[in-house]
Amino acid sequence: MDELPQIARLLDGSNWVEMIDDNGRVLPRIRARRGVVTYSEEGLPIGADLIEMQPPAEFPIHIHEGCHILYIISGTGWAQIGPHRYPVEATESTVIPFKTPHKMGCDANSSDPFVFLVVSYPHNDIGGTRRLSVTNPITAHRPL
Repeated sequence: MDELPQIARLLDGSNWVEMIDDNGRVLPRIRARRGVVTYSEEGLPIGADLIEMQPPAEFPIHIHEGCHILYIISGTGWAQIGPHRYPVEATESTVIPFKTPHKMGCDANSSDPFVFLVVSYPHNDIGGTRRLSVTNPITAHRPL
């Protein structure tokens, strides 16, 4: 395996990447910065990235092959996990279980960006089409 960075300076304001869905479409007003990645004993990647959303951005409902832990750094927004929507703000965290339909969004009335750290396992690159799989909203709440 290639040598991996041990430190990533996520808050210095450089190296933003547009996020895209699984069809390569740019997700408007959503960008990210690559953090650190390492590998589990089983050889699966675990990593952390920074995501910034400009109001009124929101992700489409989607799933991941793994799970996410999110820590809100600044701003206000919401997390829809399955059929439930929860308000979230700075210093709060949430978990997204693997293959659970979900989406995140900004507080539409805010002028401040909504910024959060995402730790994912297994991890997929923030600039790639494998990061998330957009789900049909009609079937999104059916058990997997």
